[in-house]
Amino acid sequence: MRICCSILELTEAHALSSNKNIRLAVATFLLNISSHQHESLGHLPVEPTLVERLMLLYKTILESKSYESESIVRVLMALGTCILTNASYKDIAKALGIQTIVQATKSGHSENVRNVCDEILLLL
Repeated sequence: MRICCSILELTEAHALSSNKNIRLAVATFLLNISSHQHESLGHLPVEPTLVERLMLLYKTILESKSYESESIVRVLMALGTCILTNASYKDIAKALGIQTIVQATKSGHSENVRNVCDEILLLL
């Protein structure tokens, strides 16, 4: 768990980087960690504060409007995967107003982004 927290700290620190490649790496990390958690079907012990930090990171990235479509798709897929993993994760997303942010993300992006946003909105 300590390693995950350390990596998450680095990810949070670089989430709003002006470097396109770093933003893509952040998006890829988020997709990988959510996929790993989902593959374990939520059985890995994850502190609620860690999930909340992830949700806040998704929120920060989506609100920043600084990510390219490819990276946004990865972030959205990570968010959707996280929501599907555990009902309590969905509750955290709702409490943080993720639905409103995902709705706002639909405009100004590619059709692929809009489609993923629609899928997430169905989950919420």
